[in-house]
Amino acid sequence: QSCGGAGPTLYGADASAKDLEHLAVDLDKGLQAAFPEVVVRGEIGQVCDQGCWFYLLGQKGILYVKLDLSKGLVIPTDSKGKTAVVSGVLQGEAEERKLVGETILIY
Repeated sequence: QSCGGAGPTLYGADASAKDLEHLAVDLDKGLQAAFPEVVVRGEIGQVCDQGCWFYLLGQKGILYVKLDLSKGLVIPTDSKGKTAVVSGVLQGEAEERKLVGETILIY
């Protein structure tokens, strides 16, 4: 990770940054998905002190993203305000909906 604009940083499961970008939809559209596996794009909101969860913000919606700390999946705690593409599985209904993130691409 350098300040020289080396591109996005990938966290989590093996995936190609290009593939994630190609599959990503805006968060608001992703929340309407009929199937649980999604790849969504949004702005990172609040991040927990350990980097194991964060809020992903869309134009109209907000989504809680939980990462698997047991697998060492965390993001930098200073990621607020950056754009993220998150691949994972949606769980729950309506206001209780959360995304269990498997791969995160941060710009």
